This record gives sequence, structure tokens and C-alpha cells, in this order.
Amino acid sequence: MKTLTMDRQRRLERELAAAEEDRSSALSLADRATARTEEERVRAERPRVEAIDRHLLEFGIRPIESLESLLRLGVQVSADRIEFAMPRLSRAQVRQLLSSELRLERGRLVPVVRGGVVGMSPASFRNAPQGQQGKDWDIQPDQFYGLTVRNQQLVPGPSTASGWNVTTPLDFPIPKRGVLHKLMLLVNGTYTITVGGGSFTQGWKWPEGVLWHVALQAGGESGIQYGTGPDFRTRTQRLYRNAPGGSLGGAATGTCPGGATGILQNGANTIKVLLDIPVAHDMRTGMGSIFLPSNDLQLTLHVDYPANSAELVTLAGGATAAWTNVNVQLVETYMRVVKNDQGMIVLPDISRIFMTTVEEQYFSNNGPVSCPIPRMPGVLLCISEVLDQGATVIAPSSLTDVRFAYGENQQPLYYLPDDILEKNRRDYNGTLFGGNYYALDGEVDNPARDVWIPRNFTEGQIYTDVPSSITPAANSRAHLFLESLVQANLT
Repeated sequence: MKTLTMDRQRRLERELAAAEEDRSSALSLADRATARTEEERVRAERPRVEAIDRHLLEFGIRPIESLESLLRLGVQVSADRIEFAMPRLSRAQVRQLLSSELRLERGRLVPVVRGGVVGMSPASFRNAPQGQQGKDWDIQPDQFYGLTVRNQQLVPGPSTASGWNVTTPLDFPIPKRGVLHKLMLLVNGTYTITVGGGSFTQGWKWPEGVLWHVALQAGGESGIQYGTGPDFRTRTQRLYRNAPGGSLGGAATGTCPGGATGILQNGANTIKVLLDIPVAHDMRTGMGSIFLPSNDLQLTLHVDYPANSAELVTLAGGATAAWTNVNVQLVETYMRVVKNDQGMIVLPDISRIFMTTVEEQYFSNNGPVSCPIPRMPGVLLCISEVLDQGATVIAPSSLTDVRFAYGENQQPLYYLPDDILEKNRRDYNGTLFGGNYYALDGEVDNPARDVWIPRNFTEGQIYTDVPSSITPAANSRAHLFLESLVQANLT
């Protein structure tokens, strides 16, 4: 028994020695693996470090582009660096950029809404009922509109929409009912100016610019509609040939650029803004309408107020202004889902999604100013542009020329200012937004011939030539508003 015990002890000692040797070998291997991993990490990180160094070196030459690249690379930049690159930003905008509430996208600030992407994206959500097309449901606009009923309903808003403080963004969840065709935002409030010994100047965006970023999103991921209040008002003027609207811009006699009755005066001003947000591009066929009961779809309309209120009204010399009794409401127009005599669900033309987005390019130079056309999906219907200087614009009438170009030397459209503005007058019974916008409209004359397919051309650009007699203000920006139709997901 003693011999067995000694044998067992020797065997255990040998096993422990072998285990220690294995452990030492494993540690050596782990050390070598750690060293290799660290070397690989450094090698993988080297391009990022070199890119950061390059953008820091170029910051004094190309501040906005360099700032955007640094932020995209995850660099924690300082408020001083942001203010150097974009001196027109308010302190609130700088804070929002540092806290990732805003992001810099192609030289413009866009809100980060519900973690989603704002702007043009392919239609990823399913825009159809469950089941098989042709068996359980089908696109039959004539049958649909003969059987359905139009519904106009108030969308329940967030609690902050009544008595809106204009600093808190608003999100309206759209109820999952029917086939959505249109939305309308309504803002009512009182804007009181106290001049004292100072003065005020009403900006060109007033009052539609009160609704600054407007974004219709699907599940916080796919941007269906995105634009500013003036963008969407311009589209309404384009579509309805400058039909008069019901917005109120102030208590004094006059007309605002977007057509609102009245302009601001010292004292209390009753303000009303009515803004159409399109969903269906064609209300007769329903092309672009959205099937709301889809299982994987939840629409939300996001609205916010300009962080820099001086772009709406400039106050000087101690003058003050304040909002009171502001109420924001959202009205939806939808059609009831119906079945035909065979029990099949019939629908309008849901095969396309109508989308809008914006593109901006900052500039400070005279001569040609270019703004890129993004490689969007689908068919591009119309491009509207304004040269925005904040509270003022560079009017299209003062430009040397306007050009649409792509590739290295293709320039299919060349307009003199009088030419494009006269065409807009004929097409829309007047200029757009008081002559501050102009439109290159692909669907007004001959859509089969004139609309664009962005995937078919490269390096699309809109060029506007600013004459030497004009000195652009700091951080002037070429602002494009683009309208398109993309293929819907029906499967």
C-alpha cells in the first residue's frame, strides 16, 4: 500500500511538471500571439492615423471638409476647432455637434433622428400587404379609388407640441391605418418683437423656415422625405402653379417670399404656417403612397426649429423677440384599405416611393460654384436650388449662368438667369419662393425625355456662376432640393 502511494505521488509529480511545462509553453505562445495582435492592430490603425494627420495639416486650407473628415474618423475635436471651421454656428449647434445630436454631412448640419439616417435612402421597408400580389392583393388604382373613402384626421402629437418652446424637436408617430397620401403641418403662435432702441430685419426664410428640418422616416432608418420648410413650400408652388396659401407672416402689410400674407412689425404678430409634406407624388393614381398597416413599417415625422434664429429674424441694438402660445399640429390624408368583389385587396400605385432630400456645398468664392448631385436610386424628377447666405440669398437673377453637367465634359443644360426664371414663370405662373429658388424641372414638359437617372451618369454637378460684383457672405451654401421616385419593396 505504501509502494502504491509512493508510485501515485511520483506520478502526480510528473503530471504537475508536465502541466507546468505546458502552461509555460502556452504563456509563451500567448505572449507571441499578443505581440502579433498588437503589431497587426498598429498596422491596421496606421492608415487612420495618417488620415488624421493629413486632415489636421489641411485644416487651415479646407476647414469644413477637414472637420467633417475628422468627425467621421471618430476624432474628439474641440469647440474652438468647430467655431474656426464654421463661425456662423451658434453655441447650441456646436454643443449638439460635439454631443452627436447633429452630424456634419457634406458641409451641412443634419439632425440624428432616432438613430436613423436622414436623407435619401433606398426604400427598404415592405410597402404592401401580406400575401401574394395578384392573388391576395393587387395594384388597381381605378378600382381602389372607386371603392375607398378619403380620410382626413388629426395625428396625435407629442405633449410638447401644444405650447411648443421651439427649442425641443418634435416627433409625430403616424398611426398604422390606411394608405397614406399626404401630411400637412400647421403652426400657430404669436411672435412679439420689442425693438426698444434697436432694430430687426426679417429674413428670406420667414415664416416657413420656422419648420427647419422636416424628416419623414420609416422606423428611424430610411429617410423618405427630408427638407426645410422653404423647400417643401417651393415644391407646393411648383406643383400647384403658385396657388395662394393661408400662411400668415406678420401684422404689417406685405407679402413674404413664400407667399404668406403680412410681414413682421414691432409688437405682437400672429403667425400661421401651413406646410404640405408630400407622400404620394400623384394624388390621382396614388403613385408614391404608403401602405401603413405593413408589419415592418412605423413612420415618424420629425420637426425642429433653426438653432440659429438669426437666419429667420436678425435682431440688433438691444431688440428682443419671443414666441408665445405656439401650437404645432399634424394632419394626415389617407385612404381606407378596401377589397373588390372577389375579396382581393386592391390598392393605388404603391410600386414607387416618392422621396426628397437635400444636398449642400459651402462656398466663399466668386465664379463657378458647384454642388454635387448624389448618386441616388430611382429617377430624379426635379432639382431646385437656392444660394443661401443665412438671413439673405444670392438671387438667381444676379447670377451669370446656371449649368447642369456630368462626367468630364458633358453639359446638357446651360441657362442664363433670365432664361431659367422666365421658364419658371411660364411653368409655375410665377417664380419660386419670391424668386429666391429656381427649378430644373424634369417632369413639367416631357418626363419621358427630361427626367434623370443618376446611376447612368457620374460626377453630376449643378454649377452657378457668381459674378465678381457679389461678395458671398461667410459660410454661404449652395442648397439643392431633390425630388425622386424609387422602386418600392413589395416582397
